[in-house]
Amino acid sequence: VQTRAYAWDHPALGRRQTTVAWLLQPVARGTRLTICHGGFAGLHEAAAEHAEGWARVLAWLQPHVEAGRLAAA
Repeated sequence: VQTRAYAWDHPALGRRQTTVAWLLQPVARGTRLTICHGGFAGLHEAAAEHAEGWARVLAWLQPHVEAGRLAAA
């Protein structure tokens, strides 16, 4: 288990706490990454903004993963 905490004022969330969990699972041709970002009850606009942000970040990551580029150990 790893824990990180960041504090800043988000325009739609203020300082409300959210939680990000990720799961790595082996699959036939590699690893599946599942990300769950929760804590948006009643804040549909903020949830949508964050979903768009995750889609953007994962799109940046995808070409590196597909090319087999790994971080130095």
